[in-house]
Amino acid sequence: TLLWMLSTNMLPSVGVLLPVDLIFRALGLLDSRTGLIIIYMLMNLPIVVWMLYTFFKDIPKHILEAGRMHGASTLQGIFRLLLPLSLPGIASTGL
Repeated sequence: TLLWMLSTNMLPSVGVLLPVDLIFRALGLLDSRTGLIIIYMLMNLPIVVWMLYTFFKDIPKHILEAGRMHGASTLQGIFRLLLPLSLPGIASTGL
């Protein structure tokens, strides 16, 4: 699925121009900031997902297992272990 997401970035922008124009015209988003935000977000989404996936994949699973052994719930493991370890990846992806 990651390769499919990345391959959407290789599609020429002209190929999706007409469908996006028709959809945005139907939704009333032509010539609006909201429309631009949606387009820019969708253009960069495959790269963001690819980069964040590699950062999260590199975090050792033993850290989450150790947190569970110490009584951390799933949400505590995410917010107290996984998120602080992945902040450099999130920051570099955001830039």
